Amino acid sequence: RHNKKIDPEGPTLFAKMTPDPVACASLGQVYQATLHNGTVVAVKVQRPDALSILAKDAQCFRTVLGIKGTVEKALERLAAAKAPLQSLLTKTNDAPNGVDNNINPG
Repeated sequence: RHNKKIDPEGPTLFAKMTPDPVACASLGQVYQATLHNGTVVAVKVQRPDALSILAKDAQCFRTVLGIKGTVEKALERLAAAKAPLQSLLTKTNDAPNGVDNNINPG
């Protein structure tokens, strides 16, 4: 990691560079520049907080995927309980006055 301050009066790395990015990169932006010998190059400038943002994004993905797994398990349990519940509801709905006379209250 390079923490030196840039000296605006010091030597330049590029003869010219676009003021605005020409593309986005995963952790920064890409600029078009021209070296002093005329070679056109792409310069990727990493955002200073890119790794911190990436770590937060990864944590969010882990949380969402964990919740997704929990929801999927709950849906599987509901699907397994669906047939017995439907059977019980059908018995109750078919009985006079909505009560299943075959169920012993106990």
